[in-house]
Amino acid sequence: MKQKNILVFLVVLAAVAAVTFRTTKSAPPEDIKAYLAQIDLLDQRTQEASEAFQSGFSTAENPRVREKENMRLMVERLPAFEKAHQSLYREFQNLKVPRGAEAHHQANLALWEQARAMGAETARSMDIFARMAGDDLSEEEIKKLSEEQFEITVEMEKSYQKAQELQDAVYLERMALEAAYDFETSSSKDSSRP
Repeated sequence: MKQKNILVFLVVLAAVAAVTFRTTKSAPPEDIKAYLAQIDLLDQRTQEASEAFQSGFSTAENPRVREKENMRLMVERLPAFEKAHQSLYREFQNLKVPRGAEAHHQANLALWEQARAMGAETARSMDIFARMAGDDLSEEEIKKLSEEQFEITVEMEKSYQKAQELQDAVYLERMALEAAYDFETSSSKDSSRP
């Protein structure tokens, strides 16, 4: 039953997307396809940058040693990661958005902005962890830093939830674009038949 509902939803989505595609005088399907290909490439490069940042962390058995080493690595890598992310973000902002893909682009833009906000929260969290790793902290200082870390953790959980919602929005907009592209392509083929 659930699969049937999903199928009906996809059919309706395709129909609505196709109508929107036509009534808004959207760009040719080829332009939409090229736009999505550029988005895929940017997503792939962003994923590669994230994997490079997270790879090769310490596996030392001693938790304190492991945490200090991993924190050192993250602090060293963060500037390069932020630079790469900013470069990719500029490329995304400068994409030529074809008519009909504006909603997808705006949803994706909101997701990128959220990722930047989460990056700032992560940097704050890392700074606190680095300070907590010091050997000359008093109990009062450790308690204060722990409270700060807890507050940031709560904020990060909320940010993650928002990012998930934005990611769902991007996915739905992409489905609409792909459905419209498929509909227009098949319609063009049908009309060209003798």
